Amino acid sequence: MFSLDSETEVGNLNVTTTNNRGHTVEEVAEMATNRLVSISDTAPAPIRAQAHAFKEACKQIITYYMREAVKNHVCTICNELEKQGQDLVDKIKQGKDAIKNMESSVSQIQGAIQQCDWTMSQLEPENDKTLEK
Repeated sequence: MFSLDSETEVGNLNVTTTNNRGHTVEEVAEMATNRLVSISDTAPAPIRAQAHAFKEACKQIITYYMREAVKNHVCTICNELEKQGQDLVDKIKQGKDAIKNMESSVSQIQGAIQQCDWTMSQLEPENDKTLEK
């Protein structure tokens, strides 16, 4: 016969909320540090002090790199917006060029119509006597 005894613990669950904003870098760094480093209340005082110092150093490192990540993300977004803005400027210029070309074509068509009108006026009889001849 085989028997197995097991014990399951869920652990601590923390919920942190904000009001009408996201979490700051410092708040997220604090949450990450709390998940990574726990300090026993029963540990000897010198070890607890060392653990608190280590935890604070971890928080500072996480905060620094999260700020760097945010800066890099903002840089990426700015570059993408600038590229899209330049693409939009290029499309507007293409549209202006197309309008100029259409205006030129319309002018040429108007000139051709005037030539046709002049030619037609030359072919029209001046009066009914011309038709009788």
